Amino acid sequence: MRLPVLAVPVESSTSGPNRLAPLLLLYHRWALQILSALHFLHSHAVYLSNFCASSVWVRPDFSAALTGFICATLPTAEQPSAQCGYRSGESHLDFREVEVEYDPETGSQLEASPRGDICDWATLFWRLLTNEHSVDPPPGASKVRWPMLFSGDDSDDWPGDWDRELERERLEEARMGDIFVKAWSGEYKDVGEVMSDLRALLEKMGVEVIGEDEILPGDGKSWEDILVAIPPHDEQGYWRKFASVRAED
Repeated sequence: MRLPVLAVPVESSTSGPNRLAPLLLLYHRWALQILSALHFLHSHAVYLSNFCASSVWVRPDFSAALTGFICATLPTAEQPSAQCGYRSGESHLDFREVEVEYDPETGSQLEASPRGDICDWATLFWRLLTNEHSVDPPPGASKVRWPMLFSGDDSDDWPGDWDRELERERLEEARMGDIFVKAWSGEYKDVGEVMSDLRALLEKMGVEVIGEDEILPGDGKSWEDILVAIPPHDEQGYWRKFASVRAED
């Protein structure tokens, strides 16, 4: 799906649902809804392990849901069973490469943990908020090189290069910049911590969250009132043709 272009950077003085760009509110809404879904899955020891743009299903009311559990790590009678699969070209940060995690109850090494999905969540929404999935993506999109993925001699540059890269890619507060850096750095141990920080940010910006993860665009309107989905013109080139979303005038 291709989305409208978000005007960036977002001024720090902008706050409230009637002053924030509707597209920015929509991304905040999606971010919270995906976190809510991940929180439910993780509570049942299910980890996607391959979360990316292809994992998000946009419903008719423009809410977001999770789909595509091809590479999910599922609980078994003995221990989690990790499935290996292609990551659809998305960069994946596997914290097991730098920090082994253990089950606090059994002491056994974890095959998967929340931090991988949290990190992938941050990467996807960083890309959305930098217009990578827009109708007019910026030059150099999809070329962010995460130091943790370096191999050979470059691996010696971690964590110095990692820290510099995080600072270089840090967005402003309204675009969840601090939250993304904490996610990439592995500071969040579970999705609930991310949700808490995001809800605090939304409250600071004057955005009301209804229930667990619903955000409305304001002025008594629904998302269907201000957005419209445009299907692809034809069925040719499945991987090159995308449905689009545009804002109504």
